[in-house]
Amino acid sequence: MGEKIEIISKFYLSLFIGLQLKGIGDKGFDINQAKMKNPRDIELVILKNRNGATGKKITFEYYPFFNYFKEV
Repeated sequence: MGEKIEIISKFYLSLFIGLQLKGIGDKGFDINQAKMKNPRDIELVILKNRNGATGKKITFEYYPFFNYFKEV
């Protein structure tokens, strides 16, 4: 599956974004605690941008009950 995503993103996509919990990858990060927060701290990460910069993160608050994202 990972190989298919890599091939698709390499040849067909101009923009590829992802959502992740804020702080994931940091030492001491507890995913279960982060998922229990309300609202959750979420980051939108630009993973690929054919015509611009990558790696930029935009922070959101996510309200799971309403499936609502609010930019911080």
